[in-house]
Amino acid sequence: MLEGLSMSRLLTITAASLALAALARPAVAADAPATSAPLAAAALKGGTGLAAGEDYRIGPRDTLDVSVFQLNDLNRTVQIDSSGRVTMPLIGAVPAAGKTTAQLATDIQTKLESSYVKHAEVAVAVKDAQSERITVDGAVNAPGIFPLTGPTTLMQAVALAKGPDTHICASGLAMLPGCTRAASSAVTPPLVRAPDGRPLVLTFDEEFTTFRRVRTGHDAEDRDGVWRSVFGDGSKTGRDVRTLASNKERQIYVDPEMTDPAQRPFGFQPYRLHDGILDLIARPASPVEQAALGLPYVSGLITTRGRFAQQYGYFEARVKLPAGKGLWPAVWLLPASGGWPPEIDVMESIGDPTKAFQTIHSNYVPTKKTEVHPADGGFHTYGVAWDAREVVFYLDGVETLRTATPADMRTPMYILANLAVGGVWAGEPDATTRWPAAFSLDYIRMYRFGP
Repeated sequence: MLEGLSMSRLLTITAASLALAALARPAVAADAPATSAPLAAAALKGGTGLAAGEDYRIGPRDTLDVSVFQLNDLNRTVQIDSSGRVTMPLIGAVPAAGKTTAQLATDIQTKLESSYVKHAEVAVAVKDAQSERITVDGAVNAPGIFPLTGPTTLMQAVALAKGPDTHICASGLAMLPGCTRAASSAVTPPLVRAPDGRPLVLTFDEEFTTFRRVRTGHDAEDRDGVWRSVFGDGSKTGRDVRTLASNKERQIYVDPEMTDPAQRPFGFQPYRLHDGILDLIARPASPVEQAALGLPYVSGLITTRGRFAQQYGYFEARVKLPAGKGLWPAVWLLPASGGWPPEIDVMESIGDPTKAFQTIHSNYVPTKKTEVHPADGGFHTYGVAWDAREVVFYLDGVETLRTATPADMRTPMYILANLAVGGVWAGEPDATTRWPAAFSLDYIRMYRFGP
């Protein structure tokens, strides 16, 4: 027997039912047994039951009850906005995403006491928790607790846990996600500890078994999407959110739905999903594309702005860099509140897959940067551990740079990955640059530091 996924308890299904489980979210079985089996997946749905846990981490769109002792005018029910902040009278916006209710209460209390109230006693409770977590255990490569962003099938849940183990794959269930991939590449499970030994709790895990894109201008319809394909919060769609003119970059980031002035689709897909890998594709623009878009190259960008942001933790991406003059791949962090700097460059490279850079930018300190050298042109893991004291970079688990955290880097940040072309740093592509070029992403994971 295999255990299926429901949103509140275990659902038992047979192996023969797996094809159906991949097509629709399984129904809840009231009499589902909670016994161990080859695969098990159980989800905790947002609501008062989950909110009662003292370790629950607040997420966007959660509803909170905030009370201040003997100051009834400040008592209210508030909702976390899409950037992970809560707005309170007198003190304005306070970062909330990723914090416990006790941590948020302390932050609100500190802000009130700094200017308005001498001895504030603040209590925060979760009234309605929209965040969801799923626990996947059993015959999978990486059992653990994973965040959910929408309806999830059994097969998607198994994919979150890096797929079924080799025993299950060999037993005739090769249609499960991960069986094909496991045969061709090593599976790297989520970490339990950071490279410096601190315990980790997984908060975001993108394995690219699917690609959950938010169509530009369709936030309301694509509520379950994770990745934007433009800079900004999705409210703008023009050229200014599709390239970085300040860098004099030569590409424009496109969507599959983009059309020419005659409303004909360009037909370029800058995202290629295969075997648990997402490729961001860049190539020269066609004459029609260049005339309409104004730049000589088209490429792909993904960001979690407005969908996921986190203050502090360990951030990691396993990627394969493209080779070619003028190619500028990067994985980086920017503040959820907007603006620049600060910026944390988990990794960026300019045309040479055996050379990369890890950097912080700040208004308070000079730029700190280190050059690293992956052993070959294959997949490598780039990470950064970031807390209130230090920012520490890693390549394949080995420390590469340690520096103090600037004062303006103590704010929730979201993650981006892109393949830029040209610009003041990368230079122009030349005859040696091969097209189409691909920046390959195996996974992007984010963790908070555990107790």
